[in-house]
Amino acid sequence: MSTPAAARVADLSERLRRLETGGRPHWPRSLPLGVPGLEALLPEGRLPAGGLGGLLAAEPGCGVWTLALALARAACTEGRGLLLVDPEGSFYPPAAWAWGIDLKRTVLVRPGSASAALTALAQALRCSALGLAVGWFDRIGSTDFRRLQLAAEASGTVGLLLRPAAARSAPSFAAVRLALAPLPSPGLGRRRVALEALHPWRERAGVGLVLEIDDETHHLCALARVAPAAAAARPSATG
Repeated sequence: MSTPAAARVADLSERLRRLETGGRPHWPRSLPLGVPGLEALLPEGRLPAGGLGGLLAAEPGCGVWTLALALARAACTEGRGLLLVDPEGSFYPPAAWAWGIDLKRTVLVRPGSASAALTALAQALRCSALGLAVGWFDRIGSTDFRRLQLAAEASGTVGLLLRPAAARSAPSFAAVRLALAPLPSPGLGRRRVALEALHPWRERAGVGLVLEIDDETHHLCALARVAPAAAAARPSATG
């Protein structure tokens, strides 16, 4: 007799199989970001295909899910699908639709355990028909991190890991990591966050941007290249 967990895994497998049989697009070496100015923080200005990226949230609601949706909007073109692993129930479909996400090609997984979340993401990363696989994880061990990295490399799919700021000092196999911290809002319908590059490329390590999120027009734009600590310490400089 199958268990509810086994049934969910079987359903996920079938949905990913249907995405794959819809066509296997040619994967480029990297994926566009769709956020003007953000390329200053990344090697070659793009997300490397077949790898992992990370967004670290200083506090809840600071914009990691919004930035993830903006990246998904750019990555999930030409019929590619999106998979979201959302153990905390943060994903709100109407907001995703407003940000240009095709909900018909979006698979939402709300696992009952951390191990189920990792299994779902690893399985999704092996699906070459996905443009992006996104998941929130409080903790990831080195073995599981390596498992996710190998799955992404095998298919060319990009994995985006959303994590709390406490994961900043933890070992990571992500090729790119960005830390997000909230800044004072410049006005109704707009938010600003400080982004800091954490990846090991020396020419970009510690470099930061002020990112403005417009919740009315559903666009993001990097306003200035700054030292993140200085941006957070001088709120008046961000409007």
